[in-house]
Amino acid sequence: MARSARVLAMALAIAAAGCSGAPLPPDTAPVVFGGGTPVAALPSTSPGPYDGLYTGAATVEVNMNLACSKQIPLGGFRVDGGQVRFGGFRGPVRPDGSVLLQYGYSSMTGRFADGAFSGRVVLYPNLLNEEESCVYRTSLNRVAA
Repeated sequence: MARSARVLAMALAIAAAGCSGAPLPPDTAPVVFGGGTPVAALPSTSPGPYDGLYTGAATVEVNMNLACSKQIPLGGFRVDGGQVRFGGFRGPVRPDGSVLLQYGYSSMTGRFADGAFSGRVVLYPNLLNEEESCVYRTSLNRVAA
């Protein structure tokens, strides 16, 4: 199975398991996009204004293959020393609070403001077939420093 197909399969399996509707504790909520396990603290370089643990939800915007979950609880989104770590996504927070992260063919963009993160995740299991994509709008709030 190609890496991109594994990423989508893992994301969909975790999403399906996480859609029971029960609230999830901030430190144990599933990492949905990009696989991986809940993240531990990154080695801090210097505290940044966006540092902390974030939880929230992702709501489907584009469901090309009709297999995308409608809403998914998100957790394990951590910023430490101005660096984002969320599943397979890794990268810096720009000085204006924006992020542009890539993992395989998938991407995450968004912006931090007032203790929250709003963004968009595009999951492409196959770059040559957009009909298999899922696009989510994300909304997360900082729950711990």
